[in-house]
Amino acid sequence: MAIERLQQKFHDRLLLPKPEKQSGRVPLATKACHLQDWLQYAEKYRKLVGSEPEMREYEKKHSFPKRYISRLLENKDKLQHMPTQTLAKRFNVGTRPFFPVEVVLVRMIDEIRRTRSMIDQRLLQIMAHEVYTLLLSQKGPLTFKRPSFCVGWVNSFRKYWNIDLYHLKGEAGSVDMDKIAGPVDEIKNVIAGYPLDDVYNADETGLYLQTLSEWTLNRERTSGYKSATSRVSILLCVNAIGNDKRKPLILSK
Repeated sequence: MAIERLQQKFHDRLLLPKPEKQSGRVPLATKACHLQDWLQYAEKYRKLVGSEPEMREYEKKHSFPKRYISRLLENKDKLQHMPTQTLAKRFNVGTRPFFPVEVVLVRMIDEIRRTRSMIDQRLLQIMAHEVYTLLLSQKGPLTFKRPSFCVGWVNSFRKYWNIDLYHLKGEAGSVDMDKIAGPVDEIKNVIAGYPLDDVYNADETGLYLQTLSEWTLNRERTSGYKSATSRVSILLCVNAIGNDKRKPLILSK
């Protein structure tokens, strides 16, 4: 009886308040949080009581359906290694037959983009084959045969892991923010000693002054023309408040 009272006391003290009932599917991010809460609760329960906690009692306390915790534990590896952008969406973690390959690919994509290198569809397919070969050599026969990694798989992979094809614009990616952090702070300290009327910002831009629009009204599709390459550089300058816009300075031949 003493052990039962201790277990009940510990149970009531550790269990979180009942969450509000939600309709529809539970997002993966919420499932990952529920799994983490259960693992922490189970670890503390074992240390203080010396036995395994009752899953069903925990599920009743939190208004979870039957075998909810068991299903979370079955998908433990997938939920713990799922990227953040995927956790925010609603997907079934059990529908990806090539998950071991895909989770490595997602991490590789993140690392490659940190180096500002480009990844296209063909490179993704080559990487997928290489990852499968590497896993095959390290872990032996896998639970699935080598996929073809065709275009259909690429589209499914991108949709599931929330990966899109982006057009890189501008030059901001060329700047190393860590290296310029010190000089930027110095500039801010210098500017702080002047009124905003006397703080100016200037930048140059290019203008292809003879280039025509690539869009037109027409009754049928026709071929376009090579754009003119006549270009001038324009320097624009304005103060911080915006009440002193200097005339653009045009540099041309």
